[in-house]
Amino acid sequence: MIYTDMKSFSHRVNAIFTGRRNSYEIYPRKDEVWALLKGWDIGWSSDAQNQKKYKYEVVQVLSDFTTGTSITVMPLVKIKVFVSLFMQSKEATPYLIRQDDTIWFSHCIPYRLMGAAESEGIPEGALELDPAALPLNLEQPLVRVVSESRSVKGSEFDAAYTESAVQDSTDVYEESDDIIQAEFECAESEFHEFTEMRSLDKFKPGQIWALYNDIDKFPNYYAGIRKVDLKNNKVQVRWLYVSPRGEEKRLVNEDRPVGCGIFTVSSENVAIKTYTGTQSFSHPVCSRPTGREKELEIIPLPREIWAVYKDWRAGWTACDFKNCDYELVEILTHTDSSIQVKLLRKVDGHRTVFRREPSVETICQDEYLKFSHHIPRFHLTNEKGGKLRGCLELDPFSVPERFLGIDSM
Repeated sequence: MIYTDMKSFSHRVNAIFTGRRNSYEIYPRKDEVWALLKGWDIGWSSDAQNQKKYKYEVVQVLSDFTTGTSITVMPLVKIKVFVSLFMQSKEATPYLIRQDDTIWFSHCIPYRLMGAAESEGIPEGALELDPAALPLNLEQPLVRVVSESRSVKGSEFDAAYTESAVQDSTDVYEESDDIIQAEFECAESEFHEFTEMRSLDKFKPGQIWALYNDIDKFPNYYAGIRKVDLKNNKVQVRWLYVSPRGEEKRLVNEDRPVGCGIFTVSSENVAIKTYTGTQSFSHPVCSRPTGREKELEIIPLPREIWAVYKDWRAGWTACDFKNCDYELVEILTHTDSSIQVKLLRKVDGHRTVFRREPSVETICQDEYLKFSHHIPRFHLTNEKGGKLRGCLELDPFSVPERFLGIDSM
């Protein structure tokens, strides 16, 4: 979307990329000022028409939010006579907002610290808040610190802040397209260290890599490596987008990832991303050109391990995908019309070790949408004194959760 009127923009936002494409986390950060929904109740969600009746209070955040912690906030009081001057209350005390109650936070309010020479009598540490972001239904205590008859300098917030906001918006646009810092925790494998294949020195320009998606967090987003910066721990990619055919068109319209098929290397600048670290990446991908410009085919290849949607059929809805079960298969052969696979079965007493079943199944070409994603694997030999020879350890970060228990499947 392109805006021609900069008045639609309020302020720059501190966002953390989750590592999943188009997915960010935004939480209150230390020193920010936020409007809180006063007396929030979960029943409000079913009574959206009464939003105009909501009451707010304004607080300053004293601690950063991290998973599993609370957020400490300090109430602000409005300085009498002024429209948008606030200060920390000397009578109030900081209080905690639990992680489960972060929905109380309505929106961030831009502010600036008042300079000592701007108005006589204004206490040190006073904050001028953006009037455009102040709630109308504000229940905020008042404090008198200057005489009501004293002349004061008019607010310069609109002019000063709007100018900087427009200037910053360009930086934000460039950075959001260029720099992504991913934060991932990888499940532990039993024998093989799968993270080694994702070390930055393994990345080379021209490679295709699979990245974890936004929906089920499996590696079926694809991107081509453009640049690798070992010194600064950065890798720049250009996204590949599926060229949908038949049933794939409906999935694309519903923002469902497609694990295999024909993909196009995007030529748009917005498709270029730079990652700090490699936590968003799963594994390098084998692809082959189709003969058309910028087109590649990604298909399951012999000896690869793939997760397939169990009982898949054409016409599955988003709910079907969300509630589906998976099967794990090893690719045996691939022809122009079908793929032959062997099912994998969990080895008792292990989380990530599987062995092949003897039976062979055939997946026809019109069923290729059954293939969800490729799973990196490691062939076991002498582990456990050779008892696991011929078995496969699978990368737990790509294995559906139900397979990762210790009990027998």
